[in-house]
Amino acid sequence: MVHPAAHIIAERDYPAQLLETAGEMIERGRYEVSVVTSQMACEISVERVLRAYFKHQPVMHLESAIEDLLPSYNLANDKVRNLYTALTNDRVSQAHFWSEYKTVVSIRNKAVHAGMRVQESQAQLVLRVCILVVKHLGRVALEVPLPAAKPSERDAN
Repeated sequence: MVHPAAHIIAERDYPAQLLETAGEMIERGRYEVSVVTSQMACEISVERVLRAYFKHQPVMHLESAIEDLLPSYNLANDKVRNLYTALTNDRVSQAHFWSEYKTVVSIRNKAVHAGMRVQESQAQLVLRVCILVVKHLGRVALEVPLPAAKPSERDAN
């Protein structure tokens, strides 16, 4: 059986592999592991998008200082989301999956920090929504603007 995450990105990148693993964990009844793994895929995708945009913004030299101030790469965190939106102009909180993503983060936090047992239906929801989030972030990553040519490069042409 092909996992629902297997087709999301043709290239076998790490977030896609994590989502595939999350699907496998659901099949094995390891729902908590699936939830944590799915959310990890989202956070790694956010980190990659932020780094890509930092490299093409005039604030590139501030990347590590700003990232040090972030508590995580969880888009449900206001500070992370505000930085993400400022860099990308993507109003992710208005995306069709946003309310479900907030539920995903709540399930993940309760499983990790409060020891909540995750039901199969919850793990399926988390995986489905995280696939949407990672796909969305993949599209945003494709929109990274090309760096402007430096004056010396323009003059040489």
